[in-house]
Amino acid sequence: MQMEKLGIPGLLFVSSNFLPDAKSAASDYAMPGIRMVVLPSEKWYRLRRSVEEVRPIVEAAFDSVIHALTHPLGEEEVHPPQREKLDLPPFKISGKGWLGALENFNEIFLENQMSDGLPLVPPTREAVDRMLRGTKRSPDEVIGKIPMKFGIATIEKIAINAVMAGAKPEYFPVIIAAMEAFCEGDFFHMMGSSGGFTLIIMVNGPIAKKINMNSGIGFLGDCWRANSTIGRSIRLATRNIGHTWPAVNDMALVGRPSPHIFYTFAENEEMSPWEPFHVSLGYQKEDSTVTVTKVGSYSETGATGQKIGGGAVATWNEQSILDGMAKYTTSSERGYYVFFHPNAAQGMETVGLKSRKQVQEWFAERTGGSPDNISVIVAGGEPGYSLIWAYDLRAHVTKKIEV
Repeated sequence: MQMEKLGIPGLLFVSSNFLPDAKSAASDYAMPGIRMVVLPSEKWYRLRRSVEEVRPIVEAAFDSVIHALTHPLGEEEVHPPQREKLDLPPFKISGKGWLGALENFNEIFLENQMSDGLPLVPPTREAVDRMLRGTKRSPDEVIGKIPMKFGIATIEKIAINAVMAGAKPEYFPVIIAAMEAFCEGDFFHMMGSSGGFTLIIMVNGPIAKKINMNSGIGFLGDCWRANSTIGRSIRLATRNIGHTWPAVNDMALVGRPSPHIFYTFAENEEMSPWEPFHVSLGYQKEDSTVTVTKVGSYSETGATGQKIGGGAVATWNEQSILDGMAKYTTSSERGYYVFFHPNAAQGMETVGLKSRKQVQEWFAERTGGSPDNISVIVAGGEPGYSLIWAYDLRAHVTKKIEV
């Protein structure tokens, strides 16, 4: 009642290390004057194991809570400053020779939180226009809003980030479709979570081969320009249009796996015994699609992403891979990405699973969920590992790639 009389918009408890995130979010939601009681991170997260341990921290905060609830509003709380829209014109960056100018450009963009820390390609008017020639869509077309700050993504803004990422114009339709999928799904939690969530960006159809995407050995790795720059384009767009920044509003405590390019690859359709993944969703084989999914990391011991099989060292058979994966299909409220390396997929008929649909049904029986929530993929080479990832059903979107 006292808060209501004073007009105080609310009270927020926040740990000290998350204070920048709290202030950023308060501003985003038009509550810059919300009062905050700050708890020491170095004690709060460590001493929450019992009431006895955490009691001194809570008691020490009482005076701050009472002050926040009873102290009259100040002038800036009554009339908070309004943010003004910035409309920056094109500008020039100079330096000692072109190398000096390039170095200055990268330093300025990093200082202003518009870089991922790797060298960027300058988004000159000429370079952006060249990227835009990779699509017939209007530069002003709005694709959607990108968390965390929900900046408006247009075709031209996406092109600017694709240029900086080093992408080619022929990759641009894939980048646009991936951004459409990202904006359509619920990826807000992934972008700001303290967990190590990241994105899978998987391409299907003829365009994957046309632009030379890796789907074989090392498909989650580097050294393939299409894979690397498509993923980096999406990452830079989330940084520059969504306005995320580590320890400010991207709170991944140890960072995100493959942070510069996410997990970007193509399905290995040539070595798959089944129809391509996008065909199983109802698309035509001649169509090209991109699927964007929020997942955790993969490891040999993790529960959100698990590497299964022997690779080039240990032995395996199809049943041992299925049994190993089944340990991690524990919820009917989640989706599961089941990645088979080609040899494992080709041998599934030896255990009675002759189609992708039968594999989906096998896993669905163990989760109690729908077969539609099991995404079965063939990726990697020989030898290889099979993988299984759990994913949020709201953050798993497939879009058709259109020029």
